[in-house]
Amino acid sequence: MQKLDMAMYAATQDNPGGPVYMMVEDDTAQIAPYTDETGQTPRGGIIGYAVAYGLLIALIAYFMLAV
Repeated sequence: MQKLDMAMYAATQDNPGGPVYMMVEDDTAQIAPYTDETGQTPRGGIIGYAVAYGLLIALIAYFMLAV
């Protein structure tokens, strides 16, 4: 996602011609499951993902059958 480069804007905001607007790519972290020190996913995390996906499937099924 692109965002306004605030460093460039702040450096050029007092120019007689106006500030320079430049868009830069936002560096976002990759989404990854939580892991412990050994790199393994804890049992609670696995159970949490299973419950979340089960609720998601149940919600989708409910909307498919109810509507």
